[in-house]
Amino acid sequence: MEGMFWSISPEEIETLRERSESCRGWIAAKGVAPEWVPLRFWKRMYSEHQKKKEIRVGGNLLTREEYDAELEALRRRLLETRKSSQVAQAELDSAFEDFYEALGFATPGIRPGLMRWWRSG
Repeated sequence: MEGMFWSISPEEIETLRERSESCRGWIAAKGVAPEWVPLRFWKRMYSEHQKKKEIRVGGNLLTREEYDAELEALRRRLLETRKSSQVAQAELDSAFEDFYEALGFATPGIRPGLMRWWRSG
């Protein structure tokens, strides 16, 4: 089984399933020490545990892994957008500098006002 601290074979899983069914229960770590619980309660506990791993996003129900993968994809997209807008801003500033020089505004005092006008759209 994946995600566990130990390795368990399919044969061992089947043996545990058979024993659980024969005693109609399972071991659950509810408190300090593990305790036996009837199988119908354990199934409910397990179902509630699984629901905690699921996350509702919009109208979709995602597993924790799907949610984390989607979040990572959005984070990467955001970083790429940020990087491209920084590049675009640098290109815009450079184009503005060229425009500013072409207009002959060589006086440093004029530039801040013109820059505010340009950026205000």
